[in-house]
Amino acid sequence: MFDEELVTWSVDGGGKFFYRPKSRYSITNVSGFLRVTAKEKLDTYYAWAYLFSIWLTMTFNYTEKLHPSILRERFSFSYPPLPEQKKIAHILSTVQRAIEAQERIIQTTTELKKALMHKLFTEGLRNEPQKQTEIGPMPESWEVVKLSDVCRFQSGGTPSKKNPEFWKGTIPWVSPKDMKRPRLADVEDHISQDAVESGSKLAPAGSVFVVVRGMILAKTVPVALAEVPMAINQDMKAIVPGSKLRSDFLLYALEALRENLFKKVGRSGHGTCTLMGHEVVAFKIPLPNLAAQKEIASAIQNLERKKELHDEKRTQLQDLFRTLLHELMTATTRVHELEIAE
Repeated sequence: MFDEELVTWSVDGGGKFFYRPKSRYSITNVSGFLRVTAKEKLDTYYAWAYLFSIWLTMTFNYTEKLHPSILRERFSFSYPPLPEQKKIAHILSTVQRAIEAQERIIQTTTELKKALMHKLFTEGLRNEPQKQTEIGPMPESWEVVKLSDVCRFQSGGTPSKKNPEFWKGTIPWVSPKDMKRPRLADVEDHISQDAVESGSKLAPAGSVFVVVRGMILAKTVPVALAEVPMAINQDMKAIVPGSKLRSDFLLYALEALRENLFKKVGRSGHGTCTLMGHEVVAFKIPLPNLAAQKEIASAIQNLERKKELHDEKRTQLQDLFRTLLHELMTATTRVHELEIAE
Protein backbone atom coordinates (compact mmCIF):
# COMPACT_ATOMS: atom_id res chain seq x y z
CA MET A 1 0.00 0.00 0.00
CA PHE A 2 1.34 3.48 -0.89
CA ASP A 3 0.78 6.74 0.93
CA GLU A 4 2.76 9.86 1.80
CA GLU A 5 4.30 8.26 4.86
CA LEU A 6 5.05 4.62 4.01
CA VAL A 7 4.77 1.98 1.33
CA THR A 8 4.62 -1.69 2.37
CA TRP A 9 5.02 -4.52 -0.11
CA SER A 10 4.49 -8.11 1.07
CA VAL A 11 6.63 -10.64 -0.78
CA ASP A 12 7.12 -14.40 -0.75
CA GLY A 13 9.56 -15.61 1.84
CA GLY A 14 8.33 -13.63 4.82
CA GLY A 15 9.93 -10.28 4.02
CA LYS A 16 8.50 -6.84 3.44
CA PHE A 17 9.84 -3.99 1.37
CA PHE A 18 9.42 -0.39 2.49
CA TYR A 19 9.93 2.91 0.75
CA ARG A 20 10.26 5.92 2.99
CA PRO A 21 10.64 9.53 1.85
CA LYS A 22 13.67 11.65 2.81
CA SER A 23 16.28 9.65 0.87
CA ARG A 24 15.66 6.33 2.55
CA TYR A 25 14.50 2.92 1.51
CA SER A 26 14.46 -0.19 3.66
CA ILE A 27 14.30 -3.96 3.60
CA THR A 28 12.92 -5.77 6.59
CA ASN A 29 12.00 -9.22 7.83
CA VAL A 30 11.23 -10.48 11.33
CA SER A 31 14.74 -9.66 12.50
CA GLY A 32 14.42 -5.90 11.96
CA PHE A 33 15.41 -3.22 9.47
CA LEU A 34 18.32 -2.54 7.20
CA ARG A 35 18.55 0.92 5.68
CA VAL A 36 20.40 2.00 2.56
CA THR A 37 20.78 5.68 1.76
CA ALA A 38 20.58 6.83 -1.85
CA LYS A 39 23.59 8.92 -2.88
CA GLU A 40 23.80 11.84 -5.29
CA LYS A 41 23.79 9.76 -8.48
CA LEU A 42 20.56 8.02 -7.55
CA ASP A 43 17.02 9.29 -7.26
CA THR A 44 15.64 7.87 -4.01
CA TYR A 45 12.40 6.53 -5.46
CA TYR A 46 14.20 5.09 -8.47
CA ALA A 47 16.63 3.32 -6.11
CA TRP A 48 13.74 1.83 -4.16
CA ALA A 49 11.96 0.72 -7.35
CA TYR A 50 15.13 -0.85 -8.72
CA LEU A 51 15.77 -2.81 -5.53
CA PHE A 52 12.15 -3.82 -5.37
CA SER A 53 12.26 -5.15 -8.95
CA ILE A 54 15.21 -7.32 -7.94
CA TRP A 55 13.56 -8.33 -4.68
CA LEU A 56 10.58 -9.72 -6.57
CA THR A 57 12.83 -12.24 -8.29
CA MET A 58 14.55 -13.39 -5.09
CA THR A 59 13.57 -15.89 -2.41
CA PHE A 60 14.36 -15.53 1.27
CA ASN A 61 13.38 -17.94 3.99
CA TYR A 62 11.68 -16.76 7.14
CA THR A 63 14.77 -17.03 9.32
CA GLU A 64 17.33 -15.44 7.02
CA LYS A 65 18.77 -12.17 8.31
CA LEU A 66 19.50 -9.55 5.68
CA HIS A 67 22.92 -8.32 6.74
CA PRO A 68 24.68 -5.59 4.72
CA SER A 69 26.99 -8.27 3.35
CA ILE A 70 23.99 -10.04 1.81
CA LEU A 71 22.84 -6.77 0.26
CA ARG A 72 26.25 -6.13 -1.26
CA GLU A 73 26.39 -9.69 -2.55
CA ARG A 74 22.91 -9.90 -4.03
CA PHE A 75 22.05 -6.31 -5.01
CA SER A 76 23.89 -4.25 -7.60
CA PHE A 77 22.80 -1.09 -9.38
CA SER A 78 22.42 -0.39 -13.06
CA TYR A 79 20.97 3.03 -13.63
CA PRO A 80 20.36 5.64 -16.36
CA PRO A 81 21.17 9.35 -16.04
CA LEU A 82 19.48 11.16 -13.16
CA PRO A 83 16.89 13.00 -15.31
CA GLU A 84 15.70 9.67 -16.72
CA GLN A 85 15.59 8.16 -13.22
CA LYS A 86 13.31 11.01 -12.13
CA LYS A 87 10.99 10.42 -15.10
CA ILE A 88 10.81 6.72 -14.27
CA ALA A 89 10.11 7.57 -10.64
CA HIS A 90 7.34 9.94 -11.73
CA ILE A 91 5.65 7.31 -13.87
CA LEU A 92 5.80 4.55 -11.26
CA SER A 93 4.72 6.81 -8.40
CA THR A 94 1.80 8.05 -10.52
CA VAL A 95 0.55 4.48 -10.88
CA GLN A 96 1.07 3.88 -7.15
CA ARG A 97 -1.01 6.95 -6.31
CA ALA A 98 -3.77 5.58 -8.54
CA ILE A 99 -3.57 2.24 -6.68
CA GLU A 100 -3.77 4.11 -3.39
CA ALA A 101 -6.87 5.98 -4.56
CA GLN A 102 -8.60 2.70 -5.42
CA GLU A 103 -7.66 1.24 -2.04
CA ARG A 104 -9.18 4.23 -0.25
CA ILE A 105 -12.42 3.80 -2.19
CA ILE A 106 -12.47 0.06 -1.45
CA GLN A 107 -11.93 0.67 2.26
CA THR A 108 -14.61 3.36 2.37
CA THR A 109 -17.08 1.16 0.49
CA THR A 110 -16.38 -1.78 2.81
CA GLU A 111 -17.04 0.38 5.87
CA LEU A 112 -20.16 1.86 4.26
CA LYS A 113 -21.52 -1.61 3.51
CA LYS A 114 -21.01 -2.67 7.12
CA ALA A 115 -22.78 0.45 8.39
CA LEU A 116 -25.63 0.04 5.89
CA MET A 117 -26.16 -3.60 6.84
CA HIS A 118 -26.32 -2.71 10.52
CA LYS A 119 -28.85 0.04 9.85
CA LEU A 120 -31.05 -2.06 7.55
CA PHE A 121 -31.11 -5.12 9.80
CA THR A 122 -31.92 -3.12 12.93
CA GLU A 123 -34.05 -0.24 11.62
CA GLY A 124 -35.48 -1.60 8.38
CA LEU A 125 -36.46 0.61 5.45
CA ARG A 126 -39.20 2.97 6.65
CA ASN A 127 -38.17 4.10 10.13
CA GLU A 128 -40.62 1.59 11.55
CA PRO A 129 -40.80 1.33 15.37
CA GLN A 130 -38.33 -1.21 16.72
CA LYS A 131 -38.66 -4.11 19.08
CA GLN A 132 -35.97 -5.85 21.11
CA THR A 133 -35.47 -9.54 20.29
CA GLU A 134 -33.12 -12.32 21.29
CA ILE A 135 -30.94 -11.52 18.27
CA GLY A 136 -31.06 -7.74 18.74
CA PRO A 137 -33.32 -4.82 17.80
CA MET A 138 -35.38 -5.01 14.61
CA PRO A 139 -38.57 -3.49 13.10
CA GLU A 140 -41.80 -4.48 14.83
CA SER A 141 -43.29 -6.18 11.77
CA TRP A 142 -40.34 -8.55 11.31
CA GLU A 143 -40.22 -12.07 12.69
CA VAL A 144 -37.40 -14.05 14.26
CA VAL A 145 -37.17 -17.51 12.70
CA LYS A 146 -34.90 -20.52 12.89
CA LEU A 147 -33.16 -21.45 9.66
CA SER A 148 -34.83 -24.86 9.94
CA ASP A 149 -38.24 -23.13 9.68
CA VAL A 150 -37.52 -21.54 6.31
CA CYS A 151 -34.69 -23.59 4.78
CA ARG A 152 -33.46 -27.07 4.04
CA PHE A 153 -29.85 -28.20 4.32
CA GLN A 154 -27.29 -30.24 2.40
CA SER A 155 -23.91 -31.57 3.47
CA GLY A 156 -20.99 -32.05 1.15
CA GLY A 157 -18.32 -34.56 0.30
CA THR A 158 -15.17 -35.09 -1.72
CA PRO A 159 -15.21 -37.42 -4.74
CA SER A 160 -12.61 -40.19 -4.69
CA LYS A 161 -9.19 -39.05 -5.86
CA LYS A 162 -8.61 -42.62 -7.05
CA ASN A 163 -10.99 -42.00 -9.94
CA PRO A 164 -9.45 -39.20 -12.02
CA GLU A 165 -12.53 -39.09 -14.25
CA PHE A 166 -14.46 -37.67 -11.31
CA TRP A 167 -12.30 -34.53 -11.55
CA LYS A 168 -12.66 -33.88 -15.28
CA GLY A 169 -16.19 -32.49 -15.35
CA THR A 170 -17.70 -29.02 -15.53
CA ILE A 171 -19.65 -28.90 -12.25
CA PRO A 172 -18.08 -26.41 -9.78
CA TRP A 173 -16.91 -28.06 -6.57
CA VAL A 174 -16.54 -25.61 -3.70
CA SER A 175 -14.18 -25.87 -0.73
CA PRO A 176 -13.37 -23.26 1.96
CA LYS A 177 -10.52 -21.83 -0.09
CA ASP A 178 -13.05 -20.63 -2.66
CA MET A 179 -15.04 -18.56 -0.16
CA LYS A 180 -13.42 -15.25 -1.03
CA ARG A 181 -16.37 -13.50 -2.67
CA PRO A 182 -19.98 -13.03 -1.55
CA ARG A 183 -21.26 -14.58 -4.80
CA LEU A 184 -19.83 -17.64 -6.53
CA ALA A 185 -20.30 -18.24 -10.25
CA ASP A 186 -17.23 -20.43 -10.74
CA VAL A 187 -14.39 -21.90 -8.68
CA GLU A 188 -11.04 -23.58 -9.13
CA ASP A 189 -12.11 -27.25 -9.02
CA HIS A 190 -14.73 -29.06 -11.10
CA ILE A 191 -16.20 -32.54 -10.98
CA SER A 192 -18.21 -34.76 -13.31
CA GLN A 193 -21.85 -35.82 -13.19
CA ASP A 194 -20.65 -39.32 -12.28
CA ALA A 195 -18.94 -37.83 -9.22
CA VAL A 196 -22.20 -36.16 -8.19
CA GLU A 197 -24.10 -39.40 -8.62
CA SER A 198 -21.49 -41.26 -6.58
CA GLY A 199 -22.38 -39.22 -3.52
CA SER A 200 -21.28 -35.60 -3.99
CA LYS A 201 -24.68 -33.94 -3.86
CA LEU A 202 -25.38 -30.95 -6.06
CA ALA A 203 -26.70 -27.84 -4.31
CA PRO A 204 -29.08 -25.75 -6.45
CA ALA A 205 -28.40 -22.21 -7.59
CA GLY A 206 -29.46 -19.83 -4.85
CA SER A 207 -28.00 -21.97 -2.06
CA VAL A 208 -26.03 -20.15 0.59
CA PHE A 209 -22.83 -21.93 1.59
CA VAL A 210 -21.41 -21.80 5.12
CA VAL A 211 -18.00 -23.14 6.15
CA VAL A 212 -18.55 -25.38 9.18
CA ARG A 213 -15.10 -26.87 9.80
CA GLY A 214 -11.49 -25.79 9.50
CA MET A 215 -8.96 -23.26 10.75
CA ILE A 216 -10.63 -20.51 8.72
CA LEU A 217 -13.30 -20.50 11.43
CA ALA A 218 -10.71 -19.27 13.92
CA LYS A 219 -11.20 -15.78 12.45
CA THR A 220 -14.57 -15.68 10.75
CA VAL A 221 -17.54 -17.65 9.46
CA PRO A 222 -17.37 -17.37 5.65
CA VAL A 223 -20.66 -17.36 3.74
CA ALA A 224 -21.34 -17.10 -0.01
CA LEU A 225 -24.23 -17.47 -2.42
CA ALA A 226 -24.07 -19.96 -5.31
CA GLU A 227 -25.23 -18.31 -8.53
CA VAL A 228 -25.17 -21.65 -10.37
CA PRO A 229 -25.62 -25.28 -9.19
CA MET A 230 -22.52 -26.35 -7.27
CA ALA A 231 -21.21 -29.24 -5.20
CA ILE A 232 -19.44 -28.64 -1.89
CA ASN A 233 -16.88 -30.49 0.19
CA GLN A 234 -17.38 -31.98 3.63
CA ASP A 235 -16.21 -28.86 5.47
CA MET A 236 -19.21 -26.88 4.27
CA LYS A 237 -22.98 -26.87 4.47
CA ALA A 238 -25.46 -25.66 1.86
CA ILE A 239 -28.52 -23.77 3.09
CA VAL A 240 -31.36 -23.84 0.56
CA PRO A 241 -34.03 -21.18 1.22
CA GLY A 242 -37.73 -22.00 0.96
CA SER A 243 -40.53 -19.86 -0.46
CA LYS A 244 -40.56 -17.33 2.41
CA LEU A 245 -36.89 -16.39 2.12
CA ARG A 246 -34.82 -14.84 -0.67
CA SER A 247 -31.33 -16.25 -1.18
CA ASP A 248 -29.67 -12.83 -1.36
CA PHE A 249 -31.40 -11.66 1.82
CA LEU A 250 -30.28 -14.83 3.61
CA LEU A 251 -26.70 -14.20 2.49
CA TYR A 252 -26.68 -10.73 3.98
CA ALA A 253 -28.56 -11.76 7.10
CA LEU A 254 -25.92 -14.40 7.84
CA GLU A 255 -23.17 -11.90 7.09
CA ALA A 256 -24.74 -9.28 9.34
CA LEU A 257 -25.18 -11.81 12.16
CA ARG A 258 -21.89 -13.58 11.57
CA GLU A 259 -20.59 -12.64 15.01
CA ASN A 260 -23.55 -14.43 16.61
CA LEU A 261 -22.83 -17.50 14.52
CA PHE A 262 -19.12 -17.25 15.32
CA LYS A 263 -19.90 -17.53 19.06
CA LYS A 264 -21.11 -21.07 18.41
CA VAL A 265 -17.82 -22.22 16.86
CA GLY A 266 -16.16 -24.93 18.96
CA ARG A 267 -12.44 -25.65 19.08
CA SER A 268 -10.89 -29.07 19.59
CA GLY A 269 -7.64 -29.77 21.33
CA HIS A 270 -5.99 -30.20 17.92
CA GLY A 271 -6.86 -26.67 16.86
CA THR A 272 -9.68 -27.69 14.52
CA CYS A 273 -12.65 -25.32 14.60
CA THR A 274 -16.15 -26.67 14.03
CA LEU A 275 -19.61 -25.20 13.65
CA MET A 276 -21.94 -28.03 14.55
CA GLY A 277 -24.72 -28.94 12.12
CA HIS A 278 -27.45 -28.66 14.74
CA GLU A 279 -26.23 -25.15 15.59
CA VAL A 280 -26.51 -24.04 11.97
CA VAL A 281 -30.00 -25.51 11.68
CA ALA A 282 -31.16 -23.79 14.88
CA PHE A 283 -29.53 -20.42 14.07
CA LYS A 284 -32.03 -17.54 14.14
CA ILE A 285 -32.37 -14.74 11.61
CA PRO A 286 -34.74 -11.76 11.12
CA LEU A 287 -37.48 -12.22 8.52
CA PRO A 288 -39.36 -9.31 6.89
CA ASN A 289 -41.77 -9.78 3.98
CA LEU A 290 -40.40 -10.70 0.54
CA ALA A 291 -40.71 -7.15 -0.84
CA ALA A 292 -38.60 -5.76 2.01
CA GLN A 293 -36.09 -8.60 1.59
CA LYS A 294 -35.66 -7.70 -2.07
CA GLU A 295 -35.18 -3.99 -1.39
CA ILE A 296 -32.67 -4.60 1.40
CA ALA A 297 -30.66 -7.08 -0.65
CA SER A 298 -30.60 -4.74 -3.67
CA ALA A 299 -29.28 -1.83 -1.62
CA ILE A 300 -26.43 -3.93 -0.20
CA GLN A 301 -25.61 -5.51 -3.54
CA ASN A 302 -25.24 -2.09 -5.18
CA LEU A 303 -22.40 -1.35 -2.76
CA GLU A 304 -20.86 -4.75 -3.42
CA ARG A 305 -20.83 -4.07 -7.15
CA LYS A 306 -19.10 -0.76 -6.56
CA LYS A 307 -16.43 -2.47 -4.46
CA GLU A 308 -15.94 -5.19 -7.09
CA LEU A 309 -15.49 -2.53 -9.78
CA HIS A 310 -12.75 -0.83 -7.78
CA ASP A 311 -11.18 -4.20 -6.90
CA GLU A 312 -10.86 -4.84 -10.63
CA LYS A 313 -9.38 -1.38 -11.25
CA ARG A 314 -6.87 -1.91 -8.45
CA THR A 315 -5.85 -5.29 -9.89
CA GLN A 316 -5.39 -3.74 -13.33
CA LEU A 317 -3.25 -0.96 -11.89
CA GLN A 318 -1.17 -3.42 -9.86
CA ASP A 319 -0.55 -5.45 -13.01
CA LEU A 320 0.39 -2.26 -14.84
CA PHE A 321 2.81 -1.32 -12.07
CA ARG A 322 4.51 -4.73 -12.16
CA THR A 323 4.79 -4.57 -15.97
CA LEU A 324 6.17 -1.04 -15.97
CA LEU A 325 8.56 -1.86 -13.15
CA HIS A 326 10.00 -4.81 -15.06
CA GLU A 327 10.19 -3.07 -18.43
CA LEU A 328 11.63 0.20 -17.14
CA MET A 329 14.18 -1.42 -14.85
CA THR A 330 15.38 -3.79 -17.56
CA ALA A 331 15.29 -1.05 -20.25
CA THR A 332 12.89 -3.19 -22.29
CA THR A 333 10.91 0.02 -22.59
CA ARG A 334 12.55 3.43 -22.31
CA VAL A 335 10.84 6.17 -20.39
CA HIS A 336 10.58 8.52 -23.39
CA GLU A 337 8.28 5.96 -25.02
CA LEU A 338 5.70 6.28 -22.24
CA GLU A 339 3.14 8.89 -21.38
CA ILE A 340 0.80 8.32 -18.41
CA ALA A 341 -1.88 10.78 -17.41
CA GLU A 342 -2.23 11.77 -13.78
